[in-house]
Amino acid sequence: MSAVSCAPDTPADQEPKDTQAAADCDASAPSAPDANTPAAEVRISDSLSTLAVGDVTGDGADDLVVGDPYGDAALLFAGPLSSELSEADAESLGSAVSDSYFGTLVAVADIVGSGTDDVVVTGYSSLEVFDGPVANSRHPVVTMSGIDEPMAVSLGDVDGDGVADLLVGQLGSVSGSSSAEGDLDSSQASIQVDAPPNFTGGWMAPIATGDIDGDGVGDLVVAEGPQVALFFGPLQGTVPADAAQILNNGPGASSVLLGDLDGDGTSDLLVGSRGQSTIYVWTAPVAGGTEPSASFAHISDPPESTEFGSDIAVTRSGNASVVALGDELADHDAGRVWLGRGPFCGAVDIDTAGSWVWPASGDSSFGSPLRFGDLTGDGEPDLVAGSMAERNSDGIVRILAGPF
Repeated sequence: MSAVSCAPDTPADQEPKDTQAAADCDASAPSAPDANTPAAEVRISDSLSTLAVGDVTGDGADDLVVGDPYGDAALLFAGPLSSELSEADAESLGSAVSDSYFGTLVAVADIVGSGTDDVVVTGYSSLEVFDGPVANSRHPVVTMSGIDEPMAVSLGDVDGDGVADLLVGQLGSVSGSSSAEGDLDSSQASIQVDAPPNFTGGWMAPIATGDIDGDGVGDLVVAEGPQVALFFGPLQGTVPADAAQILNNGPGASSVLLGDLDGDGTSDLLVGSRGQSTIYVWTAPVAGGTEPSASFAHISDPPESTEFGSDIAVTRSGNASVVALGDELADHDAGRVWLGRGPFCGAVDIDTAGSWVWPASGDSSFGSPLRFGDLTGDGEPDLVAGSMAERNSDGIVRILAGPF
């Protein structure tokens, strides 16, 4: 097994602080699953945009929801999954308002407060919520219109009431709602977060929610261009732009994830920067102006071109964290996924640490989107990896069985 390098120098402008002694930095390389022999494979006929994992049927097993915007639908594959599946095996969730590109974004969480995960689906100018158990509720309980091209969706409790809120990123602002019933307009949002003035292009994806300051209340993280803004919960009403604490991240943030890397129960912040082919890590508690405590990057053998950081996924397996990092345009657009098992510290050299998962075929853009979830039903987290360009850009989702 390879060990993580804790060398203080990195190829990026920022230098992560070496917060752990080298002796504590014994990250290991999980056994890399074979993408040619997945536990299950889902073939999409129209297009693959994004996916989400959660128990939306209420039977205790994780399910897979795939966005299919060219088919104007979200596709629900009820878990546990095995063998090769197609759209004929899915429950299709269509738009009640006939919005174009319905299925561009999908997300899963219990925002209705029923105890079962719900499904959130966006189109070109609308958002709809399907109440779980979704198999018994194919008609949305919430239809939100008046949204100007929703670019990101995150579900998390940022107002402190114990129920996940719905947050939608669009040009100029992030709107949030704790209401999960009826027809809504974006002007009725109970939370309105304004963009800081130094965010030049308006709010662009991605956004994420989680408790990054350790106070027990969810916080909001939004990336745009070279910066990342932190809004600490509880959030209610109009949140002014000057409430943001800013992290400088370099050329641009392409992906943001909040996940527990060290097992302390709080969310650590991971920010992917395609421009630097680097993922930066801020360990909770996070505050504005702080430097990253770790990073993942090509150090020993940087490639000529890469989309490293195209997507990020984190899970806990046993007593350790497992991180999956997408590199969807590596090896002439074939793509690949890096897997590492923590603990992590300092500058992690992905060329010498961890394991690479290679695609089953070339020109597949393997490595985006990425999620973890127990889709095989064995109690262990599985890696869910998309290949957006495979099968003439129709797309394939592979479930690669854990543990890792």
